[in-house]
Amino acid sequence: LFKACTHLKDRLGFEHLSMISAVEYENRFEVVYHIASYRNRVLLELVVQTPKDDPSVDSVSLIWGGANWQEREAYDLMGVRFINHPRLERILLPKDYLYHPLRKDFKG
Repeated sequence: LFKACTHLKDRLGFEHLSMISAVEYENRFEVVYHIASYRNRVLLELVVQTPKDDPSVDSVSLIWGGANWQEREAYDLMGVRFINHPRLERILLPKDYLYHPLRKDFKG
């Protein structure tokens, strides 16, 4: 993922990451990236699947700085880990909170 996104930004001109979202399915998560090349007038949706029992993908925050807080939000609420994130920690819930409240199995 990191190499592909570096290529998208550096070689193909996708300079803006507008949104990251995490979607839970029965046996997997999908992390969805909305990336834009304004110069080429192209919007791209990149979808990465990760197993539900260990949801993790590469961080793209070193490529697009705006990914930093979006990755932290997906971690906090859905439990998706972003490998090599510079500061992956909760941003909305207490740091010692054990659950991810937007997961379907959450019993609030």
